[in-house]
Amino acid sequence: MNPPEIYFSHKIVSITLATAIIAISCVLPVPLFPDRRKANWVSAIWENILYLIADAFLIRELCKLEIWKEVPTAIKVFCLRYSKKKREAVDPQQNEAVRLLNRHIGEHGVEPANYLARVFFVGYLSFHGWRIVNEFYFMTCLWECFNPFVFVSDFCKLILAICILTSVAFKPMITLRGPSSYFTWAIAGATCFSAAYSYVVEEVVYAYIEIVEKSIKDPHYGLDIPSNITKVEDYVAEIFRKRAICLEESLLYDHYILMFLLEMIPFSTELFAFATFFCFLLWGTLKPEEKSNPEINSEPDISSSTSEFRQAPEVAVILSGDIPPRDPSRLNLLWLFHRIQFTLLILNTAAWTWAIFYALADREDTLAMWLFNGQRIILQTLAGIMQRYMYSRRMKALKPLPSPPSKFQLDVILLILPLIPLGAIFTLRACPGMMNLTPVYIPSFLPREFQTLWNISLAAVSWFLFAYQVLFIVRAYQRLEHAEMSGLKGCFRWLVAINFCIWISWAMECKSISLHSGSSRMFGMVNWPVLVYATVPLALFGSAHSATCFWEIVHHLEVAEKRRDQ
Repeated sequence: MNPPEIYFSHKIVSITLATAIIAISCVLPVPLFPDRRKANWVSAIWENILYLIADAFLIRELCKLEIWKEVPTAIKVFCLRYSKKKREAVDPQQNEAVRLLNRHIGEHGVEPANYLARVFFVGYLSFHGWRIVNEFYFMTCLWECFNPFVFVSDFCKLILAICILTSVAFKPMITLRGPSSYFTWAIAGATCFSAAYSYVVEEVVYAYIEIVEKSIKDPHYGLDIPSNITKVEDYVAEIFRKRAICLEESLLYDHYILMFLLEMIPFSTELFAFATFFCFLLWGTLKPEEKSNPEINSEPDISSSTSEFRQAPEVAVILSGDIPPRDPSRLNLLWLFHRIQFTLLILNTAAWTWAIFYALADREDTLAMWLFNGQRIILQTLAGIMQRYMYSRRMKALKPLPSPPSKFQLDVILLILPLIPLGAIFTLRACPGMMNLTPVYIPSFLPREFQTLWNISLAAVSWFLFAYQVLFIVRAYQRLEHAEMSGLKGCFRWLVAINFCIWISWAMECKSISLHSGSSRMFGMVNWPVLVYATVPLALFGSAHSATCFWEIVHHLEVAEKRRDQ
């Protein structure tokens, strides 16, 4: 009996358990009995128990893999890579730290997913740090707002995020260590899904409270609130009353800009959505350790992806025999020129997006919806034209691999999954009548039928361009080892900048248009925030991940160039 048959039953039981956890987590946060919800602690107790179990399983698994012993070495290597010591003739073969880095992470840097996890974690830590400090403030100065379940939940989620980030960084070291490994990653994936879902529900509640608050301050905002109501807690449902009171008393609430920056991008949802995909992909690729070769046990080559990419430089050298070495001074000038282009494009897009928000969206001008979509479609069209040109002129003639390298399996899955919610949100925005929602039309000389046709066409083109970009990235992965790809580095850098700018535009829309009075009237006070916060985080996720994939392609081509020049 071979190993896959031994562990088959454990895989079935573990995935069944994960499915049950996800189903329960989706049902409990829904207020089925609003009048009794205030006294119902079942959901809070369930979440805390689930987070504690997942943390315990993950810590136990990481200790079994002895990953914690490698963390100080990884920090040392990270500092070494960006210090002067690296330039002072440090021999990688003699330096233990560099040797371990090459063994665990690979000579070509980290995967795009690793970049993405770091960025999401930094954003999540900023928002989560404010939440934890706020809980300590409630504990000392405003006891009636202190919730022990929220306090424990925040700390458990923070530990869960740290464990996931560590697992992503040391992914090549993760192997099957007994049947419990299947249960560990299945439970961790289901728990991360529960955390992401809870943050979506929380954002919807905060959006609901903010809509009520704006409607009280401005009677023309969109909600018909009686004039005798002057406080949010007097209007919202009973289950949200305490949260509305405590939100007004929280730290930094009076500082609009700081609160805006903390809540602008749903980093928490994005981080745990990423963690869900990562855990389940890892669960599906777990294999028993090979113990037949003693040399492998003493110096384990723990990932086929890492060994695959160790052979990459040799392929690049074979294919690049007729390419002459490049002038280092010219390379430095080109690098500086591309960096200036990259910075100017991002600053220009950020400035225009910010101007649209303050000039139109904050003043509740419906034209802001058109400008946000127009800005994004122009950037997507520019990226699509570049990708089509790069493929037809340079990449099509190169012989592809049968499939993308195994190192990028997770990245391909993470690129494909956002296409589903993107299709949903584009369809609902273009055809709100499908959900019996009343469409809104911008006053103009154009007939309403033309506006509807324009919205449908815009949504279809936007989704097609996003899907084509996924296909283009997969094609680029299949041709990475060809030396001719090095001539496309400048184009790949532009694609990094364009996708980052699209991400900025989605982020601003998530904050501004979701709370816009026109959108609230169009989709309903609660329906529209639910629609936005359930879909835009994955749209943000897709744009950010595409940018990191292009960034890793540039890095890979630069490494291949350095090896050829040597």
